[in-house]
Amino acid sequence: MNLDNLNKLFYVRGSNQGTIKLGPTVIADGFIESSEENEEHHFISHAHTDHFRKSRIRKTWYLEKPIIATTPTLKLLEAYDINTSFNHQLVKAQNHGEIVTYDTGTKVRLLENNHILGSVQIEVEYDGQRFGYSGDFGENIEEYINVDYLIMDATYAGHPVKKSWTRDDCLEELAERINDASESGPVNICGTSGLLNEIAGFLGENGFWDDYKNVLGNKRVKHWCDVYSEYGYKQPTITTDDYETDLYNEILNSKKYIQLVNRRNDFKRSVPDGTTFWIENRNINSEEPITKNNNNERWYDVTLTSHAFADDIFSYVRNVNPKYIITDASRGETTAIELEKKLKQNFADIKIISSNLI
Repeated sequence: MNLDNLNKLFYVRGSNQGTIKLGPTVIADGFIESSEENEEHHFISHAHTDHFRKSRIRKTWYLEKPIIATTPTLKLLEAYDINTSFNHQLVKAQNHGEIVTYDTGTKVRLLENNHILGSVQIEVEYDGQRFGYSGDFGENIEEYINVDYLIMDATYAGHPVKKSWTRDDCLEELAERINDASESGPVNICGTSGLLNEIAGFLGENGFWDDYKNVLGNKRVKHWCDVYSEYGYKQPTITTDDYETDLYNEILNSKKYIQLVNRRNDFKRSVPDGTTFWIENRNINSEEPITKNNNNERWYDVTLTSHAFADDIFSYVRNVNPKYIITDASRGETTAIELEKKLKQNFADIKIISSNLI
């Protein structure tokens, strides 16, 4: 396939749209473009808001084209008031490991990518060509897509990381600190959706939620906890101020609770009461898994991420073994360019380009 033809079938469309083009009939995330007559299948890689927008899903539905995602992703999307119930005529479920040949002749396989519940790598085969999207991917993937042309998440850009602790070390220390802090007053845990649920699940596996019942959150956190519970993660029962205002206020005034939030803006106060653990996809180069914040002695920064970094990024490329890679710049041109450079240093036989150059 020459480069001119490839760029019509395989690219990232629009730096602020995040539409991943995988062959003539498939897009991932973003939205189907009305001017592209052949685009028929809109896949959502996972339920993080930088990969979907309610307004973009509506653009696809206005064209009477389907939204396709795994069943867990469709359930999580309902937290954003998107009608992805399974009786909706424009909602289709396709699950991990399932291969579907659509009526366009396009064959699609979705594989787990260890990012959040329901998240996938997307493999597309059309007319003998194989296109793929890594989605946001994490560590320890067990099965990889088999594609010649790969669009790749560039969140951590292949930066080297040197540290003496593991993910499990961080989770274990965090669980101990939360348990100790809960003995003396309120505890706030702020983390990205999915990552927050993973931590809650780790606490649940160690029996924490059996004894600790006063857990606060908003309706979105509650919805995600309910869905994760359905898939075997031991989540707490959330009391919200949307439906249980009196009980919520009673627990809040007791000064003995754990509050789960996804963003700092979700706190009722800029500096919440008690001890706060802020977990976010950042600080991957920290020498310690949990460090005290410089501005508040009861605020701790926790180094956890649901993204792969360092050697895991290069391992992903080796296992997929594509001929051509585009690093996804739709969520940051700097990281896409940096990842392009790092990959070129390590994979001389692969054609690699940042999507901002297309």
